[in-house]
Amino acid sequence: MSIPSAALVDALATSSSLPCGSLQIPHKLPKVRAIPTLLGEVAVVLSSLLVIGSIPGYPILLCVLFYRAWKCDGSPQERRRCWGWFLLALAGYVLLATVPVAVRPALMQTRFWRWWLEYMSVRVAYRDGKALPPGQYLFLMMPHG
Repeated sequence: MSIPSAALVDALATSSSLPCGSLQIPHKLPKVRAIPTLLGEVAVVLSSLLVIGSIPGYPILLCVLFYRAWKCDGSPQERRRCWGWFLLALAGYVLLATVPVAVRPALMQTRFWRWWLEYMSVRVAYRDGKALPPGQYLFLMMPHG
């Protein structure tokens, strides 16, 4: 007896638990855990915050450093230091924006890459290891459901 995928989705939406005879998730990428580790989750969250936060964060940092350098009323040495920090940040921004991204096949061998695969893996859910009828598969996008 199989449960239609709509019933599984309804059961998950109302009770956040699966009905009796829980689902098995047998199809996954090799060497990728079904449940990510805590260290992997932390690494993915921090790296995504770094990448997403840098998009508005770097221009805001440049504006703040420019404002501080513009309004610096200290000695000439202090003004030079303020402008130096701004120019250093601006040079870093231009470097990051203009340098092409090189292909790094060795990156796919790293633990960091495996954590991202665990985080964004797509799986097919079965009930009791038996395939559901055609068109009744439940695809799971881990961890977003």
